Amino acid sequence: MNSISVYSSPVKLQVFVFADIDDFKNLLDPLQDVARTFKSKIMFIYVDIKEENLAKPFLTLFGLEESKNTVVAAFHNGMSSKYLLESEPTRSNIEDFCNNFVQGSLSPFFKSQPIPDNTDATIHVVVGKTFDDAVLSSEKDVILEVFTPWCINCDAISKQVEKLAKHYKAATNLDFARIDASANEHPKLQVNDYPTLLLYKADDKSNPIKLSTKSSLKELAASINKHLKVKNQVVKDEL
Repeated sequence: MNSISVYSSPVKLQVFVFADIDDFKNLLDPLQDVARTFKSKIMFIYVDIKEENLAKPFLTLFGLEESKNTVVAAFHNGMSSKYLLESEPTRSNIEDFCNNFVQGSLSPFFKSQPIPDNTDATIHVVVGKTFDDAVLSSEKDVILEVFTPWCINCDAISKQVEKLAKHYKAATNLDFARIDASANEHPKLQVNDYPTLLLYKADDKSNPIKLSTKSSLKELAASINKHLKVKNQVVKDEL
């Protein structure tokens, strides 16, 4: 009922506190103190975390849609960046968080699943926290499959990638990887179409090559061979 006044407010910096009513009561006095400090600079908004229709759309942005504990998050109304208090929601931590928010010194938050165990994996699972090491900093060429669970054509591409990974299993300088874009974010991964296949060449990670997801296996292999010099590859499986 009051969403219009929230979104139309001239105060563009917003701090959301998601908590159940009992936890919020315990936080109310310190929150009011912090809110007075940043009056006219930050709008403070409380959302009952048990009200799924209100809380879940926001919490999903942080991968915290199942959270039952207090969450303190910040947004700049009109901008896409989001921020998360990752320490305990104490008065001093919230005040420091808000101070850095006002000064523009907070690091934006990017979603990530837990770091997976890729030991012996033919196709490495990449998450937000491992994207730098597994893709951008890797000395190898990397073919990355970007998918989402709701994507209609993603299963078909996943099967093609699995066959390609098997085909190139003897290649020592080529890794195959995949990332769930619905649960993981990275500032250097800006993809809006799913599925997407990206080829990150070892000598030019800043300019990934987009491979066609409508190509046949043979066409994809030909494209890979065109762009890369695959080392120690012994072709055993026909595509």
